[in-house]
Amino acid sequence: IEDTLYFVHSLEGTPSKGYTLHLTDGRRETLDPLTLQYRPGRLVCLVSHPQESQLEEAKFLFSAYHELLKHIEANNDGFSITLMGIRIQFDDDSR
Repeated sequence: IEDTLYFVHSLEGTPSKGYTLHLTDGRRETLDPLTLQYRPGRLVCLVSHPQESQLEEAKFLFSAYHELLKHIEANNDGFSITLMGIRIQFDDDSR
């Protein structure tokens, strides 16, 4: 049973300019890099809920997951990715 309502099936953009998320419900939404999180085997971000004024978790599906993570860099603290000039750190505890 999935614990999320939304899935990111593809991306459009670049690390420097940012990404548009293509969600499985047909919506497109700009990725907020500050909401990006990695948990073992799971990359997620927050997206808006269409009928409520709250954010919901969206899970990256295989192709979108790999498209984004091909820009990841290893460092002393684990891994990081820089999106729109913002460095997001995924520390060793998140792997």
